[in-house]
Amino acid sequence: MVEVDGAELEVVKEFTRERPGNLAVTPDGRVFFTVHALTDSKIQIRELLKNGRTPPFPSLDWAQKPTEPGSKGIVKTIGIKASSQGDIWVLDMGELPLFEPALIQFDSKKRTFKRKFVIPKEYLGDHPFLQDFVLDEKRNKIYIADMDFNQEKGESEKPAIIVVDVTDGKIRRALEADPTMMPDQEPIVVNSKEIASVNSKGETVTHYYGLNPITIDPANEWVYYGAMSGKKVYRLPAEELAKFNLNQTTLSKSIEEYGPKPFSDGILVDDKGNVYITDIMSSAIGVTTPSSYRVLYQDKNRLPWPDGFALHDNQLYIVANELNTLPGLNKGKDESTPPFYIHRISIK
Repeated sequence: MVEVDGAELEVVKEFTRERPGNLAVTPDGRVFFTVHALTDSKIQIRELLKNGRTPPFPSLDWAQKPTEPGSKGIVKTIGIKASSQGDIWVLDMGELPLFEPALIQFDSKKRTFKRKFVIPKEYLGDHPFLQDFVLDEKRNKIYIADMDFNQEKGESEKPAIIVVDVTDGKIRRALEADPTMMPDQEPIVVNSKEIASVNSKGETVTHYYGLNPITIDPANEWVYYGAMSGKKVYRLPAEELAKFNLNQTTLSKSIEEYGPKPFSDGILVDDKGNVYITDIMSSAIGVTTPSSYRVLYQDKNRLPWPDGFALHDNQLYIVANELNTLPGLNKGKDESTPPFYIHRISIK
């Protein structure tokens, strides 16, 4: 275990069965989390109550998988965000051809459905994997990271950012296969094992992940992102990304290299420009600035595959879900060793 700057990791919740995916914290401090899409869970979203209970959110029929297209429910999800008004947005990854991906908005106080934006196939990659997204409340836009992961080859082919206008429902696919979104050809190694799977031909394929971590600053001015299998954080102006009439060449010119990072599943930026990183190979939480990367906290036992972040009242919430032991990332073998966690750490 390594601690930096006196940081202390507090266990908020341990899980012995379900693996949390990502999490969101509302302005009034309520905690919500998804149950990871790579597991076969009957419930897709839960709220973490102060007494430790985790009831389905917003209701049982919405938290379960839909019985048919158009019915209530969420097929599978990882991405979840809380708005400044306390609404909960969930990214349903869908399951083609029957169920298209969608963004769904819920009222957290009333525990009711508000809106749904379906992402048609024409805006998806050939192998869509819509894991994470950010809310640009200044421009009424949502930016989704489509990793476009080809399971047969074990690599991202044409990752892109999907832009959704939540005012009129317009959608565009931006920066497809931009070099900043492509993976390094270097394997992810956790506990001396490469992240790999067995494809339909029985071949072992090492995984190389493209665009995955994505975040936006509290002022809604800059969108930060990177390849999961990449060692750099990039950013671009939200004002430019939000423009539907901007071509890819022009938009690409607005991208800046921000700073170094390790291979990471999640990122989050604060109002000081610190980009927090989930370092999946080192079981650590790190911080990136334009000049450096440093470890904030490291713990092989309590941070197995640190995944998603949420920030509330100077408390950084972190999911640790040990994805590396799932069959889909562990050459077909399930070597799970619960518990899985939601933690928090003070970043004052």
